[in-house]
Amino acid sequence: MPTIAHADRTKPPRSSAPRATCPHCDAAAVTRSSVSATPLVREIYYQCTNVLCGHTFVATLEITRTVTPSNTPRAGVRLPMLSRGGNHRHIFPPDPPANDDQDQPVSQPSTG
Repeated sequence: MPTIAHADRTKPPRSSAPRATCPHCDAAAVTRSSVSATPLVREIYYQCTNVLCGHTFVATLEITRTVTPSNTPRAGVRLPMLSRGGNHRHIFPPDPPANDDQDQPVSQPSTG
């Protein structure tokens, strides 16, 4: 019995974009294109499949937290780490507090 190669499938490949529904008529929406806005944000262009509606819209996909840190981190990409309890902790050093530039006591010259 011959095997069917992957390219012989009749189903179209599934999009990697998240599924969306039209905010007006609740019909399924299909991904038309997407563009990277930043390393953490992507804009996805959708079109409603209801021909009577015809709405086309843009959704934003944002990467917000790290579950497992990268072994090849990119300079400038800073994401909070998701802790086991669901609370956020940062995997990068926090910015110094605004009051870290307090004047240090100055020793007075001795007069004598």
